[in-house]
Amino acid sequence: MALAFERNQVGVKSFGQSVTVPNDPKAKLMYYLNCMATVLDLEDLPREFTSYSNYRALNDTMAGHLLELCKLMSPDILNGKCIFQVEEMEGSSNKFVELSAAKTTMVATASVMMAGRNVQVAKIMFYKPVWKRTYYDEPIVALQRSLATRSRPALTGSRSSGKKKSNCVLM
Repeated sequence: MALAFERNQVGVKSFGQSVTVPNDPKAKLMYYLNCMATVLDLEDLPREFTSYSNYRALNDTMAGHLLELCKLMSPDILNGKCIFQVEEMEGSSNKFVELSAAKTTMVATASVMMAGRNVQVAKIMFYKPVWKRTYYDEPIVALQRSLATRSRPALTGSRSSGKKKSNCVLM
């Protein structure tokens, strides 16, 4: 005669560390993308886009790609799936949590016991509204403006003796 039972367990473990992000829109977006790569397990995402301490290495073309990647992984798309906005949280403005679910099945016979275990792990992030504003909303707007300004020629005009004159200055 065999005796069997199953047990389900759920585990929650915080992980991550405090970091200092440079006060630059590119660095902040790179940090945001790094956080999303963490929760989505995007290990093959190029480091050029997530290494926020090296934000100065991004040229305008790469910064444009960074913007597009961040838009693809917008908080509006990911909220409620792998990131969750909370109003109250102690300490940092964001927090990573690893969830694990384990199902243990035990089967016992007169003299032998066997156990099987299947574990699934998911990573999520909680964030305060200030985190989204600081590392996504404001830097997206600032970097878009900066790139748009650099990609457009500036027009300057002056009037002298009634004749129109315009100079084009490329930046």
